[in-house]
Amino acid sequence: MLMPRLARWRTLSPERRAWQDRTLWDSAEIAEGVRLLQGALQQNRRGEYQLQAAIAALQDDAATAAETDWPQILEWYDELVALTSNPIARLSRTVAMAHVLGPDAALAELDDLTETLGEHHRYLAARAFLLERAGEYAAAAQFYADAGSRTPNLQEREHLTRRAATLRARC
Repeated sequence: MLMPRLARWRTLSPERRAWQDRTLWDSAEIAEGVRLLQGALQQNRRGEYQLQAAIAALQDDAATAAETDWPQILEWYDELVALTSNPIARLSRTVAMAHVLGPDAALAELDDLTETLGEHHRYLAARAFLLERAGEYAAAAQFYADAGSRTPNLQEREHLTRRAATLRARC
């Protein structure tokens, strides 16, 4: 039961996890996941899944998104990107980077992924999130709307569409 839920967790974008109500998370499953992760990390053979689990565990450990240990998450993403060169990991790294270094630094990093991921809904959602953090609400709303129109996931589409509407109301 734990592993399918962890797999679903990995499919959520970091910017979307920030808006979740963490009081609804199952603390027993989180504790079990952390226990399994600690055992895997003790083997000193870090792989892609151990690094992804370490990132998720740090996010799970924080009572709120604001309490998340973003500097440590950024370090784990640095290792993950060095290990895999996965463009989606690089994309997620930009979100962590925004929390540590600010949205402008993250947007500059994101520009390097435009050619590879430019039309991907997660790229568009990440750009929207970073623009929102930079206070560029109109541009962010457009990117959220574009991301929503491209995602195959209905829940994600609804979330992105709501974010776009919320930001348009602020403009």
